Amino acid sequence: MVSTWERALVELSARFETGVCLPFIDGFFDDPLVKQIFSAESGAAVPNAFPPPSQQTKVAFETKTSAINVTPSSTRYDIKEVKEDALWLSKELEVDELGALRIVVIERQSRASAQLLGPFSVEEISSLQEACGNEIPAAEGGIEIADPRADFETQRSRRIRLLRIYLSEKQNFWKCLELLIRHGSAPSAQNPPREIPSAAIFQAIAHSSDCTIPFIKTIRSNCDALARQEGSGWLKENGSSADLELERARSLVIETIEAMEIVFYLINLGSHEIQSSNTVLEWFRMLSAFAYLAEVEIVSISPRS
Repeated sequence: MVSTWERALVELSARFETGVCLPFIDGFFDDPLVKQIFSAESGAAVPNAFPPPSQQTKVAFETKTSAINVTPSSTRYDIKEVKEDALWLSKELEVDELGALRIVVIERQSRASAQLLGPFSVEEISSLQEACGNEIPAAEGGIEIADPRADFETQRSRRIRLLRIYLSEKQNFWKCLELLIRHGSAPSAQNPPREIPSAAIFQAIAHSSDCTIPFIKTIRSNCDALARQEGSGWLKENGSSADLELERARSLVIETIEAMEIVFYLINLGSHEIQSSNTVLEWFRMLSAFAYLAEVEIVSISPRS
């Protein structure tokens, strides 16, 4: 079972707000992949749950999905389809293959709930109508009633779900990061939870006077993507989705808000010190580029062709 950043956010919030230690958190930050995200060895100025692909991640992906580790009899999923979806997602989003594989596995895990939350099938509609005394024939005049779930297993529908899960995971990762930095930077925090290395994560990020600059650049990059209104270019081969583009725009707004809050936490910690000239210039360059954010707005975004 693959753990999600959504669950991590829920349990982190409960841990910090109520002090209740939930079993999930005990091992979450001991996971090698999670440790790598927050490690200085990752080389990322801003922790990134979905780094770009590399030769190392490609080899690791092939190892994890090789026949010696996964056999047709050991899984209920079509391993060939899983690998194809993971490689497609990695290429589509320009993220590492292991991160893409994780999204694909989460999609498989969540199919039952997605179907329960989705529309009724023809059989379910018929049963409900019969139970309510309003039975309607399955077909009138030789015309078959379309099954609302008919496209659930199609490649396009499956890949839209993958992209939505990616957006959700990215949002929840940023919310977790903001929560960790907020509590790691709080001067009044006493005896931080042993299983949550919030102070260590904060110190790893706030080690230099220019630590806010990468986050300011993230804000600028997201605002630029929103201002251009060009869309993502996703699903070129399967047909783009206007709803998905709007979800992506909302996701960029959420990530920008979280990055801005992190900047404020980092600055407030050193409020007794004057910020470096590089930090001040980067901040005002970002504001100037978007007329102090007045030019950033979400409108109806058309998918990029």
